[in-house]
Amino acid sequence: MAYESKLIGKVEGFGEIYRLAAPLPEQIEDFQRAGCQAPYLPDVEETAQIRLAGVSQDYTRTSIVPVAVRGAKTILTKVPLLMNPIMARLAVIAHRKGAYLEIPGIYDVVKQIAEQESEKEPEDKTALELLHEGNHYIARDSDVARFLLRKQRKPYFKEFVPSGTISLENLQTDSKQGVVNYLWVGSPRGRSYLYCGSRYLEDDGDAFGVRRVLSGEASAKNSSGNSLTDRV
Repeated sequence: MAYESKLIGKVEGFGEIYRLAAPLPEQIEDFQRAGCQAPYLPDVEETAQIRLAGVSQDYTRTSIVPVAVRGAKTILTKVPLLMNPIMARLAVIAHRKGAYLEIPGIYDVVKQIAEQESEKEPEDKTALELLHEGNHYIARDSDVARFLLRKQRKPYFKEFVPSGTISLENLQTDSKQGVVNYLWVGSPRGRSYLYCGSRYLEDDGDAFGVRRVLSGEASAKNSSGNSLTDRV
């Protein structure tokens, strides 16, 4: 089956936003053809930016990776572990079996990064250990909200989270080796929530693709008044 993403809008100073419902490997490959740069899919802060700009409030897969192991707290990392065709296909194989992608030792590696970054502000970290096991709620000024939403945190909560909290449905596993997955962001039209435990990367799930504005493009646009280069 042939997949082709659709350009759905632009965010000034950020880039062109595409949309595609497809298995993750096909999404990555098509977003590459559209000129999107790695990690191709947005993180949570970029998703908030897309929504605040009025481009779309739809749900999306993101490049944020939850990492878990039996008996320990989930760690979120901004390192886009699944955002290349090989790792994406390995994740799809696992999901087809009703499992998560298991990577021996991955939890210890990511936990070490989180510990090394313990003195940094949440906005500056690449890995953050959740404070609670199981499902819980994220308040606007929590470390998790600061880690995921960064500069978009306050305007996003003001615009889309009237309850004051975002629910987070955690990643649970019996693996002793460690598993990785993807963070899914629900639409604020229903309720704002984050889901770590979906196993549907083989399905035609929706995601945004981002063709980010590079510094050279921004300068050229400002000097010429032309829009970004069209898709070829």
